[in-house]
Amino acid sequence: MTPEIMRQYLAAHAPELEVVELPEAHTTDYISREWKVLPAQVAKTLTLRVGEDAIIVVTCGDSRLDNRKVKEELVTWTKYNHN
Repeated sequence: MTPEIMRQYLAAHAPELEVVELPEAHTTDYISREWKVLPAQVAKTLTLRVGEDAIIVVTCGDSRLDNRKVKEELVTWTKYNHN
C-alpha cells in the first residue's frame, strides 16, 4: 500500500487526523520526546497483505505488536468475515 493510498483513505474516513510523514523511521520514544507527547499518543502502524486484501493495523505507540500473531488473527478473521 502506497502512502498516497493511505492518505486518500484517511482523508475520506478520518479527515480530522493530521498525517505526518518522516523521511526515515524513528522509535516511538524518539517521536514522543521530540514532539512533547506521550508515547501512547503516537500512532503505530502495521500494514499486512492477507490473501488479496491489504490491512492496516493502527495502535497506540506504547503497545507491543507481534507481527506474526496479528497476521494469524487477521487471516482467521478474514476467512470468516470475507464475502
